[in-house]
Amino acid sequence: MSLAHSWQLRSELLTARGLPRLDRLGGDNGQSRHTLSLQVNGGVRGLGANLNGNWQSAARVRDAGNPGGQGDFFYPAFAQFNVGFYVEPARLAPPSGKTSWLSKLRVAFDVQNLFDSYRRVRLPDGSIPAGYRRHEIDPLGRTVQVSIQKQF
Repeated sequence: MSLAHSWQLRSELLTARGLPRLDRLGGDNGQSRHTLSLQVNGGVRGLGANLNGNWQSAARVRDAGNPGGQGDFFYPAFAQFNVGFYVEPARLAPPSGKTSWLSKLRVAFDVQNLFDSYRRVRLPDGSIPAGYRRHEIDPLGRTVQVSIQKQF
């Protein structure tokens, strides 16, 4: 198991001399201040599972041309999880005697974006800006994959 927390105290960007610095955490870039990453792996002979996830704190992108925050983009906190399982049948119950067709076979089942989440974006009035709708940001959403591997 692994759990990592990243906490950015300061993040500024200077694009050119003479121009003001951009405060990436204060709304000039939409960067999250906190990020958490989780990984859990487990298994026994012939069976295994893994879970990983990421979380990002809320962020904002200021619209400098629109004073009062009327054109700001708000990114609420966001989490995404993935899960996977695998089985190696020959390792669960080793065949007696000759080599079985199950030897060196692995079947895996993976779900990416388990809860079908995506990074939402809102304007101050609650509307979704153009180009940030659900299927424009993450057209695949949740994906399920079954894979079969056999080594000969």
